[in-house]
Amino acid sequence: VNDLHLVVKGSDGSFVDSQLVEVDNVTSNLRKLYVKAYLGINTDKPPKYWLVFQASVPPMGWNTYFVSKPKGAGSNRMGYVSSIASPSKDTVEVGPGSLKMTFSSASGQLTRMFNSITGVDLPIQQSFLWYGSNNGDGADSQASGAYIFRPDGSTPTVVSRSVPLKVIRGPLVDEVHQQFSPWIYQVTRLYKDKEHAEVEYT
Repeated sequence: VNDLHLVVKGSDGSFVDSQLVEVDNVTSNLRKLYVKAYLGINTDKPPKYWLVFQASVPPMGWNTYFVSKPKGAGSNRMGYVSSIASPSKDTVEVGPGSLKMTFSSASGQLTRMFNSITGVDLPIQQSFLWYGSNNGDGADSQASGAYIFRPDGSTPTVVSRSVPLKVIRGPLVDEVHQQFSPWIYQVTRLYKDKEHAEVEYT
């Protein structure tokens, strides 16, 4: 969406809590690329925000939600605009619900996951790695390619041990943006009332 002044209502007319999250540049540029590639047109007005709200759909059923500009009673009610948090401590804890993830402020890397309902507390590490491809040699001329995975060695290369960290907070979802390299951008989302994390790799 491009408008900050929006409300979400359920099929019974009741207000539904919503949150606006700014679309990052990587996603915006990728969308422009896809629109140009598939439709052959340039988009001069890409969306500025994601509109986030929790939808409930019954099994084998459907539900209707209405997104509109507020009018009359409740016109001062609109979606919460997410805020960007600046890391001020050694670690940053994110998650509006029972699942929390901790990131190092120094390295930008994920270090811990904690679920306050189950009591599970895990140290955790995430890395992106790559292998160099083999061009073929005297012993075997088969090169690494689309259907053959043949690395030039057994040790992978770590893409990055330190990454920039951007934390976006809100009442429904917290997001952590990490750029591991020019070709790896990751967004980790933790939703309120959910016991899992969503990881989007671009």
